[in-house]
Amino acid sequence: MNRVLALIILLCCVLSACGELRGERVVSGATADSSISVTPGGVRDTNEVRSVHGNHAFSFFATELFTGRSVSGAELVADGPVVMSFLVPQCSVCIAAGPDLVTSAMENPDITYVMVHSGGSTEDYSSYLDEVGFDRSGSGQHNVFHLDDSPGLLWSRFGVIQQPTNVLIEADGSVTQALGALNPAQLGEVADRLVSRRS
Repeated sequence: MNRVLALIILLCCVLSACGELRGERVVSGATADSSISVTPGGVRDTNEVRSVHGNHAFSFFATELFTGRSVSGAELVADGPVVMSFLVPQCSVCIAAGPDLVTSAMENPDITYVMVHSGGSTEDYSSYLDEVGFDRSGSGQHNVFHLDDSPGLLWSRFGVIQQPTNVLIEADGSVTQALGALNPAQLGEVADRLVSRRS
């Protein structure tokens, strides 16, 4: 009986994709010639992407988690590059990656960071943000949005299949999806690349 229970728990962890995957591969993007691939060795150009959404990927409205304000996708990408992180509050990898996202957002005010929260309640999301160190007062992180995606609509729109996943959006609208959390070095490379391609 204990073996069956252990197997079920292991299967649930695998299916929820909450393992130790850290930014290992790219699965989709808008263009092959201007996309970013995040690999264990760093960030590089890649052809391992396929055209999936185009500009209509940003034709959506979502509710900002703490203000209740409706935010459009167009508004999120209006000021240039974006890092969208798809997070689940119970995911240990999402929790471990949180402080790195906080630091990256603080160090890169020219990039918009969008935290897409799913798989929980507002209280769960609040606890997650407190645990990883996000400032919810709005006084210190003007380039960070927290979206409530409890129904998973944005997950579906961007083809996200596991958490954490980072969707990288360049100023020209090119979209690349990196599975797994990004470590500090990878976040730094992503930020440098997104900012350098802005001009």
